[in-house]
Amino acid sequence: MKFPIVASLILLVVMLSLRLKTVSRLTAEDEKNFMNREREANSVRKKPLTNLPYIHVDFDRLPISVSSNPEIIEQEALLRSLAEKQIVNLSGYTNTELKLAYGAPNIQVLTEYDQNFTDLEVALSSYGAMLQKEGLEKEAATVYEYLADLGSDIAQVYENLAMLYVSFEEPEKIAPLRDKVSALRTPSKDRILKHLDAINPLTLLQGLS
Repeated sequence: MKFPIVASLILLVVMLSLRLKTVSRLTAEDEKNFMNREREANSVRKKPLTNLPYIHVDFDRLPISVSSNPEIIEQEALLRSLAEKQIVNLSGYTNTELKLAYGAPNIQVLTEYDQNFTDLEVALSSYGAMLQKEGLEKEAATVYEYLADLGSDIAQVYENLAMLYVSFEEPEKIAPLRDKVSALRTPSKDRILKHLDAINPLTLLQGLS
């Protein structure tokens, strides 16, 4: 009776060994492919950046000057300052992808443009939260909607907006918001979608039917 058990253990060890070798080989191949792609990216010459999707802050869409709160006024001044910078949303793109597309010498300036976008979306998110705290919920929703259109990947923006839609008795607006999240190039996309589904009363009703 011992022989079948020993044979099974040996077979299991062999299978595990083969599996580990396969994983190791795949990892080595992935690393090799990455290094080859990175080498190729580093050799790409500088390209013009005229066709980048630059963001120009549309203050006509933002509820500027709706509050006399000094903190909100200060935040509006910050937004105007940030709007003067070159802003591009490059979320979800690796440095290798950017170098391949625009040339290795441009990686520093591209990183700067993307950081400007991060600064802008954080400032807008804080601005929306300030308005919401002030009781200006419609105005806050307008800010969050603008952020969603810019392709922000701040989860709280989408969750706050969805909650506002529910409070406005407009849950049907969550579905289009969900579509925007689905189009994002961000690792947190699935988590945001899950939270939106949990907030949406229409989704909850469908689950019960």
